[in-house]
Amino acid sequence: MKVGRNDPCPCGSGKKYKKCCLNKEKQPEDLFYLRVSDAYDKVVDQLLDFSEKTLGPEALSVAFVEFLFWSELSDLREAFQDHAPVFIPWFLFDWVYDPDDYVPELDITPYQTVARIYTMSGEELDSLGKKLIEAIEKKAFSFFEVISSNPGTGFRLRDILSGEEVYIPEKAGSEGTKPGDILFARVIKVDHVHIMIGCAPFIIPPRLKPAVIRLRQDIRRHRKTISPDVLLEYQEEIRNLYLDIQEFLYTPPKLYNTDGEPLLFHTIHYEIDDPHDAFDALQDLCPGVDREKLLDSATFDSTGRVLKAEFDWMRPDHSFSDTLEGTILGNITIDRRSMTVLVNSEARAETIKQEIEARLGPRARHKGTEIESPDAMMQKEKSRPDNLYSDRDDELINLPEVREQLRQMVLSRWESWVNEKIPALGGKTPREAAKTPGGRESVEALLLDAERSTGRDEEMGEFQREGIEKVRKKLKLGKWRKNRDEQEKH
Repeated sequence: MKVGRNDPCPCGSGKKYKKCCLNKEKQPEDLFYLRVSDAYDKVVDQLLDFSEKTLGPEALSVAFVEFLFWSELSDLREAFQDHAPVFIPWFLFDWVYDPDDYVPELDITPYQTVARIYTMSGEELDSLGKKLIEAIEKKAFSFFEVISSNPGTGFRLRDILSGEEVYIPEKAGSEGTKPGDILFARVIKVDHVHIMIGCAPFIIPPRLKPAVIRLRQDIRRHRKTISPDVLLEYQEEIRNLYLDIQEFLYTPPKLYNTDGEPLLFHTIHYEIDDPHDAFDALQDLCPGVDREKLLDSATFDSTGRVLKAEFDWMRPDHSFSDTLEGTILGNITIDRRSMTVLVNSEARAETIKQEIEARLGPRARHKGTEIESPDAMMQKEKSRPDNLYSDRDDELINLPEVREQLRQMVLSRWESWVNEKIPALGGKTPREAAKTPGGRESVEALLLDAERSTGRDEEMGEFQREGIEKVRKKLKLGKWRKNRDEQEKH
């Protein structure tokens, strides 16, 4: 009969099983795990040395380009560092030497992996090393979801693609993981112990699980069950998804303005002869707005001439929104003998400089341009003191009637979310997706990810969690709550 962790220890000590003999019984397993781990490190060193002697140092470069599906990257060295924990085992156990892709042609058996060439060459390999290579060759990389984690001891994982569950007594790897996290790794079994062979150096958040589920559905359209052999057959598709996820997580999104031009903020400085003259020359850059309105907030001298004025540079069209009078291209500020123009792209900066040159000529002299990327601007904003809210604002937010209004607003947002088309769900609504097992799994992952982010929202987090729980009940979910509660008991 299986003894529960919280049951009295069968040794009769009077302590709970988890506090007494459980760890003692696990010691042999832990020791064997360390033996296998050390043996793997030894095999990797042997194979890398063999590869350099037999295939030459260029083999790594040739294989790495293939690993990336021949993507054109500006810095292969940096990319190699990013992918090394996955690439090195892939190079040794998955990449095959193809004389058609490799110059010069080598006098070795073609279309074999480095590990297979090594074993065929008669090089020495102990029994545990042979077991490792045999086990690795039978398993592909896959996406593993953390089902439960005991930091510093190990974790239980489920292969999202095949459904296989394994327990891995990995001390370091289990640190910092929690249910719902996704790892990209190859998991093998040697005798009675599972071990990860190559693991991506980052945790995939739950919100990206729907992408893995879509891959699983694609495979199942062609294969009734997803066995280890099937995963080997689809290893290129699996690796391609891993690369897409890595790029999505670590490549900053490219931002564009309404004309599709890359965002790059320009502050253009001019010295001008006469502010009134400059205003007259440039006022029609804001078409559709009469002169009096443009001068509403202007400053004048004693004779009624303009000293200071600010207005937008606009294009009178509806390319962005039918509700707007036009597209704002920039902002012009005149302040006595200086003029500053703000625009958000290089193309707009060149256009406005040409306009000013044509309208003012030598009466406006370009003194310099400051250029800032969106990232730099965001960092500057983050470094500013937090002066967005006054004490009065805090008092207002804490008023019961205000908090209730905020609560209703958040709950209403989550209620409408259930019926919105979500790109991560393939364009389905959460209500539609929850009608299938894979869809429910995807919705659960999105809710788990949203629930995690509520901890960073001191003002609204409580309401967000309430809204998420209401969605779970409405869609009859709640799996993650159950798993989390069970783990906390242990």
